[in-house]
Amino acid sequence: ATGMYGGTPAERARAIALLESYAADRKAVSGLLPLMLLQMGDGAKALEIAREKVPGDDSDLLVYLFSPVGAKARTLPEFQAFVKQRRLEEAWAKYGPPDLAK
Repeated sequence: ATGMYGGTPAERARAIALLESYAADRKAVSGLLPLMLLQMGDGAKALEIAREKVPGDDSDLLVYLFSPVGAKARTLPEFQAFVKQRRLEEAWAKYGPPDLAK
């Protein structure tokens, strides 16, 4: 828990490694797992796991992804793949993108 809520860089790296290891052994995971990775600064892995292992949309992840916490993740190539996979572009074409997606 220390790695997720602060702690040293080594504690954070250990927490990230534990989450990644947990996800690696499963076909599907809760949307909370990529959310935790996003909060700890590993946006690329968070988006990869969200695309490959979260069986549906997760509103908590989307809220964080489009908040200041997700700013760095929105600049990653993985973000574009996430947007396409979740068909967000279609909704944005119809209703406009969220303010932070512009």
